[in-house]
Amino acid sequence: MPGKCRSGFGPSSGVPLPEPFRDDLRDQHPDKLGGSDDVLGIRYCALAVQKGSPLRDILNRALQQFVEDGTLDALASQYPYQAC
Repeated sequence: MPGKCRSGFGPSSGVPLPEPFRDDLRDQHPDKLGGSDDVLGIRYCALAVQKGSPLRDILNRALQQFVEDGTLDALASQYPYQAC
């Protein structure tokens, strides 16, 4: 099903991209696009917020808490990765 792995939330939409394409796109539009090179684990995931948004720090803290307390591993076990 096309697009089943994407979801959009208005102007803050995000899509995981292959690294070379992501870097080229970010280089071409540094004023409009941001990203994160932080590694959360062996699974690929992405969260996107509008560039400069204060939500970034809030999401990062929540994700770190989920990693530390095991919530992220529990969710990964409950909802295994399926390639698009």
